[in-house]
Amino acid sequence: MLYASFREPTGIFSGWFNRFAATATRGNFCHSEFIFKWTQKELKDILTLMPNASLAQTSGTIHVAFYIMWGTRVQYRILSDDATDEFWQLPTSNLIPITMAFKEEKRMFEWCMKQYGKEYDKVGALGCWVPVRTHELDYPTFFCSQLMACALNHVHVTFINPASTTPNSLYSTLTGR
Repeated sequence: MLYASFREPTGIFSGWFNRFAATATRGNFCHSEFIFKWTQKELKDILTLMPNASLAQTSGTIHVAFYIMWGTRVQYRILSDDATDEFWQLPTSNLIPITMAFKEEKRMFEWCMKQYGKEYDKVGALGCWVPVRTHELDYPTFFCSQLMACALNHVHVTFINPASTTPNSLYSTLTGR
């Protein structure tokens, strides 16, 4: 199962830039990321795409967030219901389910892993709400919603311009609001 997760500028996301981003893009959200939810059987199939073999020692359902944040690189983290740090906790709100067959989800995750380690696109993030940048199939750097839009376009869930996609516009696209 796949979810699009949207974060408001509160808690760990309460910095000035995130508050500015939500306000400037006329919405509630400042950050977005994917959350993949896999069974043990699905995880075994996915492990060939991931550089972290320690995941093989998990039990039950696993939640993997795939993301990029200001000043970081494209990466993933394992989420937990009982994590003490909010960053590692499984969010309980603003999750949009994205329905697709596991085969397509795996294909999308494979595309995401090819972007692993790419740097944050500060210029793109600062200008994404001004739709002057062109739609590309691949970018050398990403901001959060651009990465998600590219991945969703890759598996034909959306057909939007990633360079001008904000967390708020992506939320609207996925919810029809």
